[in-house]
Amino acid sequence: MDELEKEMLSVEKARQEFEERMEEESQSQGRDLTLEENQVKKYHRLKEEASKRAATLAQELEKFNRDQKADQDRLDLEERKKVETEAKIKQKLREIEENQKRIEKLEEYIATSK
Repeated sequence: MDELEKEMLSVEKARQEFEERMEEESQSQGRDLTLEENQVKKYHRLKEEASKRAATLAQELEKFNRDQKADQDRLDLEERKKVETEAKIKQKLREIEENQKRIEKLEEYIATSK
């Protein structure tokens, strides 16, 4: 009887140790899962922040591109105006030159007509 009781105590002690180890392992695994869940949550949070930042930067880029296109259109318009103005200036200079020649011819005609 004594031997059986000792053996029963030994088995009971082994069972308790086993249960304690199992509980420690499950807690350890639970912490690991929590850590992994925290990592997943952090990943999702960072991913969300990155998506928002990327969207903001994309909007800024689109705005800068629109502004640049508008500026380029204005520059092109001003360059066309400049070319047109230069052409008008050349035309007027030719007209002045022609008129001066006509004046000279008229003055010559008047001088020879007297």
